[in-house]
Amino acid sequence: MRKATLALTLVLLVISVASAASLGASLTVPPLVNTTLKTSYTPENPRVNQEVMFIADYEDENGTDIVDANVTISVDGKTYQMAYSPSNSAFIFKKKFDTTGVYFTKITAKKVGYVEQIKEFGVRISFKSMSSGGGNSFIVIKVGNQSMNILPVPPNTNLTIGLDILENFQKLTIYTSQQISSGTINIQRCNKDYSLSSGIVFDCLSVDLEDIYKEQYENAVIHFKIPKEWINSNNINDSKIGIIEISNGVNRIIPYRISEDEGNVYFYFKTMGFSEFIIYGEKNNATSSEPPKVIFFPNEIMESQQLSICCWMLVVVGISLFMYYLTKEEIIPLEEKRKAKQKLTRLKAKLNGLYSKSNDIESKLKKMKTRKGKNFGAKLNELKKVHEKIEDIKNEIADLEQKYKLR
Repeated sequence: MRKATLALTLVLLVISVASAASLGASLTVPPLVNTTLKTSYTPENPRVNQEVMFIADYEDENGTDIVDANVTISVDGKTYQMAYSPSNSAFIFKKKFDTTGVYFTKITAKKVGYVEQIKEFGVRISFKSMSSGGGNSFIVIKVGNQSMNILPVPPNTNLTIGLDILENFQKLTIYTSQQISSGTINIQRCNKDYSLSSGIVFDCLSVDLEDIYKEQYENAVIHFKIPKEWINSNNINDSKIGIIEISNGVNRIIPYRISEDEGNVYFYFKTMGFSEFIIYGEKNNATSSEPPKVIFFPNEIMESQQLSICCWMLVVVGISLFMYYLTKEEIIPLEEKRKAKQKLTRLKAKLNGLYSKSNDIESKLKKMKTRKGKNFGAKLNELKKVHEKIEDIKNEIADLEQKYKLR
């Protein structure tokens, strides 16, 4: 029976591949039309409560405006639609800013059959226009691959930096206590991979100050968002979102939940210093099956008939694979399955021991008075090795449970 099913599966797969090859030969996919995107904003040095007009000129390879394109602008942590203006021969968006700050902006222009274009740039909103003369003091702000210079920030001022180009992060606000005349603020995604003994890492932000000192600011607030798709697919309890401030040991910060919309949940947290901030979530206590993984095959130029044929082929392949895997299961000897259960019990006991060891190391790191030196570095390396062992054992447990169906 199994051989017959396997033979039928192979026949159906051959037919599907042949149909796909025939369909592919019949499709003529034209190359994408080359495009250019020019962006600007006016006035050149905008002030608080002054209307800023953002301009996006999206043209094809002949220099003709692509007037029916989808052009969006992300600024101040939000995404807006830009509208085409015949009088300006470009897409326009207008906005007033009620606070000073540095807002990194991203404009995306796209249309089916045309090359998509993305431009990123920074806009500094100030109380007064920037002077072309004067001294050489300025602050360098780097966010992702973008960089810009701003004038000194006076005391008792909120310096807001837009982080929208980092996707999950929205803005960083520094509350100054003294004037900040120069220095560098470097904001990036973390360049390290972190694993936790419990919880799942969502994202990580690195904030580093050069030649800007603690006495010059009181604290800072960081806003971020978490897509509901990530929360649901990982079975996360959104009331158990946390932050680990990694450069200060393993200090944990509980963020404040602000609001939510159809796609995201929004949070912010306060920090007294800057380091690497790991955002993570804890799973729900109740067990639930993992949601199915959906694979998207975007092809915006397919006709409805071609799409129907492709869907039919996918159905054929899916049925074939289902029939094959339905009959391929082999009978596992009882003695082999018994030994697998014993091994699974030992692995789970070892895993619990590693969890306890991880918590013990974290507790010792918290109590250390200094974050530098050999002792702290050794403990941090020991914690990393424990986390690596935990992941290895978790993978081994998962393999056993799947192979011998022990869940």
